[in-house]
Amino acid sequence: MGIKKVNIFYLIVLLLFATVGSIVQRWNLMYGLIITEVGLVLIPSLIFLFVNNVKPAAFMRVKRLRLSLIPYVVGIIISGWFIAEYIGIVNVFFLSKFINIHPQPLPPPQNAADLALELIIVAGLAAICEEVLMRGVIFRAYERKGEVYAIIMSGFLFALLHLNPTNFFSIWFLGIVLAYLVYRTDSIFSGMIAHFTNNGLALIILYLVTVMSGGEVPPVEAGQAAVTPDVLLAWTIIVIPFTILFMFLLRGFNRHTVSIQRAEVQYNTSEGGISDYWPVAVAAIVYIIHFMIPM
Repeated sequence: MGIKKVNIFYLIVLLLFATVGSIVQRWNLMYGLIITEVGLVLIPSLIFLFVNNVKPAAFMRVKRLRLSLIPYVVGIIISGWFIAEYIGIVNVFFLSKFINIHPQPLPPPQNAADLALELIIVAGLAAICEEVLMRGVIFRAYERKGEVYAIIMSGFLFALLHLNPTNFFSIWFLGIVLAYLVYRTDSIFSGMIAHFTNNGLALIILYLVTVMSGGEVPPVEAGQAAVTPDVLLAWTIIVIPFTILFMFLLRGFNRHTVSIQRAEVQYNTSEGGISDYWPVAVAAIVYIIHFMIPM
């Protein structure tokens, strides 16, 4: 499966995200998210693999994940969440000096029932569907050009897909981490667990902040409501121990995954000329337009 074909498929999904996804989520956010994740991400990804005569389970690394690796996966993504939040806060701090930052549409959970629903849809469903697309299809296709290139590019495309400039670099970082976890464990389930943990942690923190503030929290990303110099300084201090923890856990994770036999990849570093990346260029233009003219 060539990179150009995968890039065209990715562009189609992103266009659906920016149009149909935006429309249905404005109609009803939760139902809209279900339609978006299942109808615009999961089902098209599986159809794409079948049409290209690819066995989905083998191609996407649907393999058992060692139980001993789960604590590392969870610990890495939790500590990584604080790093990603810090990246997002730095981005918002500087970006807000030039443009108005619009609040994100996700409403904070007001009670336990809201939290449970959002954990199922925003954390659980997104983890399954987006991992199938990004680490199951996109990352695997890009692996033909080498795992490092695939990890970086799949993370970049993951960030573009979210159509969220205020969190572009933090999502790119998380995309890189998720791809690395899947590659090292040779199991897509590590990505799904990490993805769920990341989204779930953000929701739980947002819920706790909402409860402690009496429900008067604007619909924004956790930790990024108002980025003042004091907030930036506080987060700079907060992120240091989590960065140390992240590196410590990553080192242990690498030791425990060194013996894993990974899926065979037919490398073709000469594949993927400039002409194969026009869908990515179009996707970047759509990203910018979507930011400048919100749907």
